[in-house]
Amino acid sequence: ARCGKVCTEVHCESPKGRPACQKSKPYQNCHATCLRHPKPVGSMNCAAFVGKPLMPACMACAKGYPFKVPECMACSPDCVKQHCRGKPGPDCNKKPEWKACHKACTLAGGPRREL
Repeated sequence: ARCGKVCTEVHCESPKGRPACQKSKPYQNCHATCLRHPKPVGSMNCAAFVGKPLMPACMACAKGYPFKVPECMACSPDCVKQHCRGKPGPDCNKKPEWKACHKACTLAGGPRREL
């Protein structure tokens, strides 16, 4: 059930179109990947943020990076510091340089920390 829920969140916009969407190639690929993924996926990673200001950010990560939600959440602050003078918000998230930073960081597995 977890994979169906997550892949529906990511790939199926309208409730009326869900049966057709769930037969689509992107949905099927998501579902197959999810079944092989051992960790929580998508919005399952957002339970700690329910009722908190970061919940919308977590849900955006769950939709954009369903298999890398923790990494996505961890990358935002560093990219905000680098490209938005440390001020988060919708204006920051729309900047191409923030988007590029955030995507690269998330796909690399999160921010690199010096030991």
